[in-house]
Amino acid sequence: MQYFQDGFQLPQIHQWDFIYEREIARNTVVSASYLGSFGNSLPNFVDTNLPAPSRFVNLSVVGGPFAGQIFNMPLFTGARPNTAFPAITEIRSNVFSKYHALVLQANRRLTRGLQFQTNYTLSRASDNGQSSTTFTANNLPFNAFDQSNEDGLSAFDRRQKFVASVVYSPNPFSDGAAKHIFNGWTFAPILNAFSGQRFTGNISGSIDPRNFGLASNQTPGGGVNGSGGSTRFALVPRNFFKQPNIWYVDARLSRRFSLTEQMKVEFLVEGFNVFNRTQVTVVNPTLYNLSGTTFTFNAPFASTTGADSTLFRERQVQLAARFEF
Repeated sequence: MQYFQDGFQLPQIHQWDFIYEREIARNTVVSASYLGSFGNSLPNFVDTNLPAPSRFVNLSVVGGPFAGQIFNMPLFTGARPNTAFPAITEIRSNVFSKYHALVLQANRRLTRGLQFQTNYTLSRASDNGQSSTTFTANNLPFNAFDQSNEDGLSAFDRRQKFVASVVYSPNPFSDGAAKHIFNGWTFAPILNAFSGQRFTGNISGSIDPRNFGLASNQTPGGGVNGSGGSTRFALVPRNFFKQPNIWYVDARLSRRFSLTEQMKVEFLVEGFNVFNRTQVTVVNPTLYNLSGTTFTFNAPFASTTGADSTLFRERQVQLAARFEF
């Protein structure tokens, strides 16, 4: 069962940018920009048919980066307040997102056989529970009665990004054999490099209330602590960890020949991911395994479980010819 909270607001977004641009040479411009974006009234899904936490239990952490610490977990047990229904999800509009970025650019239009476009972005994206849920979920927060610790980096946070493309097409000779040998070549590489995708350290397993002297093991929402919500290891914020950085180089080399004044033919070779670099796209997000009253570090945490995708592929090379008339 789902319903909208009273006064539910449609999502809003406010964006702004400031830019300073200056020409430093013929056809060459540099600029610095500040970009900002603030989203509010984004949807959240909270189970309002959960009993209040029956107690907070201390669980010990063994191994890994948080060894020796105590994890204080809310425990949801017992019957639901309204036993006629399972989860009753209230769709709230209480999630916000923030994005701030500094963008530096240097661009040159094709002049004397050289053209380039470069930009570097330093940014930070954060929110307090944005989920990109397509439809609805029974319950998203770890503790439906206290969502104060949901703030964290966004899954879309890519702290740094650098893109540079160059077109170099010199024609140094005006006549003679050298003109036919060295003129007409074009070299065009593109470098893409950016920070790896963010991900959240999660928990595997669930708590058994009988380990804490409770007679019943009834957990109404299921999941790690009985709420059916987030499985995040709450000693660290959401999306605290980062996958390996991604970078790749694409390039084109071509040669154009003039057959007549109005007819030309161009032969070219294009390479994608020229250095055949493996791009990590999926990692193991399970930080700790819960058993009894102990969290045990999961050794395969952050290990690669998926590489490449439709956007990032193994090296590919293609040959082509183009006739112009």
